[in-house]
Amino acid sequence: MDSFSRPLSKRAARTLYNVADARLAKGTRLCDDFAPAFEAALRHSGVRAARRNWALLCWIEWSTSIGLRRPRTFSRLARDERRLALTRVENSRFP
Repeated sequence: MDSFSRPLSKRAARTLYNVADARLAKGTRLCDDFAPAFEAALRHSGVRAARRNWALLCWIEWSTSIGLRRPRTFSRLARDERRLALTRVENSRFP
């Protein structure tokens, strides 16, 4: 299956895993590979949901690098920095 026929690209899956990792309590780790189940749910939700999910994951990935001299995407941040970045995204007026 090529990347164009999948509802979740490799880059979006990486961002999704990092969002999930940032949401975990300190000292815990992700134990299951949940991306295939998430992809299946997106496939059944339709094209609109897949596009909305893609836009949100892109916003999360790139929102940390907007306006910085040395841009670092969300996936390149340390876990604590990702937590702060997610809090800023949740409190923003976008998505």
